[in-house]
Amino acid sequence: FMPVISHWANASLGFDAFLEPWNIVLGFAVFFLARILGGLYFINNIDYPELVARCRRQVFADTVPFLFFFLAFVVHVLLKKGVSFDAATGLFVEVEGKYLQNFLEMPAVVIAIATCSYRDSNMMLSTYVHVVIKPATCCQFEGVSF
Repeated sequence: FMPVISHWANASLGFDAFLEPWNIVLGFAVFFLARILGGLYFINNIDYPELVARCRRQVFADTVPFLFFFLAFVVHVLLKKGVSFDAATGLFVEVEGKYLQNFLEMPAVVIAIATCSYRDSNMMLSTYVHVVIKPATCCQFEGVSF
């Protein structure tokens, strides 16, 4: 007999999360990202030209909805209300755009994320161009493509 350390607060058993539209938006972003990663895996690991051609088209088609849903979610998170402590009154108050405000108040974090994003986006763009857009220009030596 194991003790119960948690329980549902209501009878919906967690299905009430579907009522929050931003959970659905994030779910679609993850769905299309998984399709992109799966397609890239097939392109890099399966030597079947017809399947590779279909995967290239599908990766390209899945990129647009992924970017739409992901960027919509990020913008929503950055612009939504957050909670801030007002030292003058000693109360917690809601503030519009608190997450963006916090993000911009930490320039080291902004620089770190921008640097990593720039580096990663260059690597992703290079991979995307070589795998999806210009497959004929890929070089292959001893089973390793780049």
